[in-house]
Amino acid sequence: MNYFRLFPDCIFLEGYKGGAIYFLSENRVIDLSYEEKNMLRYLLNEGSIAAGENIYGKEIKYLLTRLIQKKLGTLYPGRVASDHYYPRCQWEMRGYLEEVPDIREFFIQLNNDCTLECQLCADDRYIHNGCKSCARWPLSRQVKGNFVPATALEDILKLKPQRLIFAGGDPLLRWGELIDMVQIIKEKIPEQKIQINCNGLSLQENIIEEGKAYNLDFSITLINYSKIFGSTEGEVLLQKIRDKLCLCEKYSLTYHVCILIEAGDGRSLYILQDFLENQNPRSVVVAESVREKSYESTLISKRTSRDKVKPDLHGFFQNQKFHPCLNGRLALDHAGQILACPMLRESAGAYPGDNIKTPFRNGRLDVFWRSKKDNLQACKDCQYRYLCRDCAVMEQAVEEGILNKNIYCTFSGESEEGRGNFLLRRSLSTTPGCRGGSL
Repeated sequence: MNYFRLFPDCIFLEGYKGGAIYFLSENRVIDLSYEEKNMLRYLLNEGSIAAGENIYGKEIKYLLTRLIQKKLGTLYPGRVASDHYYPRCQWEMRGYLEEVPDIREFFIQLNNDCTLECQLCADDRYIHNGCKSCARWPLSRQVKGNFVPATALEDILKLKPQRLIFAGGDPLLRWGELIDMVQIIKEKIPEQKIQINCNGLSLQENIIEEGKAYNLDFSITLINYSKIFGSTEGEVLLQKIRDKLCLCEKYSLTYHVCILIEAGDGRSLYILQDFLENQNPRSVVVAESVREKSYESTLISKRTSRDKVKPDLHGFFQNQKFHPCLNGRLALDHAGQILACPMLRESAGAYPGDNIKTPFRNGRLDVFWRSKKDNLQACKDCQYRYLCRDCAVMEQAVEEGILNKNIYCTFSGESEEGRGNFLLRRSLSTTPGCRGGSL
């Protein structure tokens, strides 16, 4: 038994200073140090165990013992051909006869008006990871037009999006137009999920009653108004928001909360989390806005490096071809611009000159949907690149040199100490760049 192979459900990925084995059937990741990565690569590339021992010494047998104990692979008497599991997928047809891909979320910007004028929205130098918030879409501030979103509704519904999200500005300022669109949608597709992103200040009893009748979800954005408008006006606004949230709960309306802060503003996050202590939102997410070239630390809302990794069988293979955040998303702003994400500043087309399906057919969406981690300078050499779900807007800013990579990740490519995940029983600290431990 002189040759080793991983089982088909174990996939080996190399990073710049380390590696990882994706144990797909158990949905977990096994970390490898720099030296362990090199030893495993040698074994999998037709190297015999005996020859490997001459190069790496007894350490290679310690590695093999742990790999076999953990049922990650097995030994063979001779060289064998093996390959890892890959899911069956339909033939990818590129042209007019192809099926439209699954749309997870379709964003519709109903208007660009708002009851407030917050600095985060008013200043073009801010970059948002806030597609779940009420933040104004950056491109919509630059492009003007008299487009009526309702005219595109029929084409949008043909895409069969899993969730429709109405945004602004504040879409509640056009509630009459919005509820007319909702009625059309529900008549055609009664089970269609619909969400409304707003700041909550325009919520009234009639809106809540109609929203509940049509089973709408409301995502209400919270901002530290005292920091933007001063303590007196800020307290008044927060009290108004509290009254609106209590009104939602009175009518048993499903609502979510998005906390929008300036990057690194931990104090505002604490204040707003404390504000929600006695409220009952269905979920709470945090979005951050970064002023160009002004912030180098990691976003508070992002878990970093290895902590971000959540093994997911479907996502792992999808992310080898598509961007984990952009894939399956589409947006239409109030000027008719077709976008891959509400927060991007690049258009993939303009409706009605371009049909909603046109960006799929002419390849203009490929630039965004297929912008996988292998194409990103900051991520291409990371062994966790197929499991992270970073914000595409932040990634683009990093690629363009506007922000530092640390904004969304501090991982340097080498396994960190203290995780208790390493394969070897004894330390390999004598080898540069290598750390040991126990699995």
